[in-house]
Amino acid sequence: MDHGPGQAVAPADRLVHRLVRRRGHRPLRRAHRARRARGPAGRGLLLRRRRPTRRGRARGRRPARRRGALRPGGRHPRVHGHLRGPRTALGTPRGAVRVKVVIAGGGSVGTAIATDLVDRHHEVTLLEQVPATAEKLRSHLPAVTVVAADACEFASLAAADVRGADVMIAATGDDEDNLVVSWLAKQEFGVPHVISRVNNARNEWLFTESWGVDVSVSTPSLITSLVDEAVEVGAVIQLMTFAHGKMCLLEVTLDERSPTVVEDLTLDELRLPDSVRVVAVVRNETPLVPSPSMHFLVDDHVILMARADSREECSTAFVG
Repeated sequence: MDHGPGQAVAPADRLVHRLVRRRGHRPLRRAHRARRARGPAGRGLLLRRRRPTRRGRARGRRPARRRGALRPGGRHPRVHGHLRGPRTALGTPRGAVRVKVVIAGGGSVGTAIATDLVDRHHEVTLLEQVPATAEKLRSHLPAVTVVAADACEFASLAAADVRGADVMIAATGDDEDNLVVSWLAKQEFGVPHVISRVNNARNEWLFTESWGVDVSVSTPSLITSLVDEAVEVGAVIQLMTFAHGKMCLLEVTLDERSPTVVEDLTLDELRLPDSVRVVAVVRNETPLVPSPSMHFLVDDHVILMARADSREECSTAFVG
């Protein structure tokens, strides 16, 4: 499964099937059969809420008018299904939003994430494949719902009520498992936000929307960027990507050969393209807000937000 970026990649469905067949799982065949049986209309019916009919209103079965609400007749009627007041979960600080999170993988990363989320008053379900490990986690994490199940199985995700989750986190130590979990969560259960862990930086290019991944977190790439930042001067370092890989956060430490230093150019005189923005400059350990008249100095740390395909323009402007 270690394809090079230059090699042709099979469609996501075919690639997932290959992974699942190799690992001995068979959830996708059942998932596709169920989806075909439901059809697009059947799937949509699960999300619809019945509205009161005119006949129901005539019989007096209409929603109760909220006290102080504006009445019909030129003014706004009450919206059916609307709840009064702020929706605050039990035990959640007022103003905070309580979300349901499902985590695949009960290793050190998964348990650390679960602990942090519970401390923030979120509802957390943790899926761990090894029953003995799951039993230990139940005693160590009493506030977390720990389920002994294989997160790569369609039935396991259905039993954990992944369809009702707000966030799915694939945090196992295997990239293949994380891809399968992400794909199932997004395509079969419609989870709004899917976050996946990347264990091998060479596989990072696979963790995209086609696999159902909204945000990928690659610890090896992050550490490599930090090392580059510490030792490299006069080079553009990528700190992170977001917006499904379409945007990136870059940093460049200026040296005496930088065109901006040699020619004493201001930010306005650099004429950066619209796809590149200087968001901050760190000088002598002090963050500065960039202005059009700002001049750049040696050892300035310039933080840029740029489109993924604009890295060359950043390098030309600040490195030369």
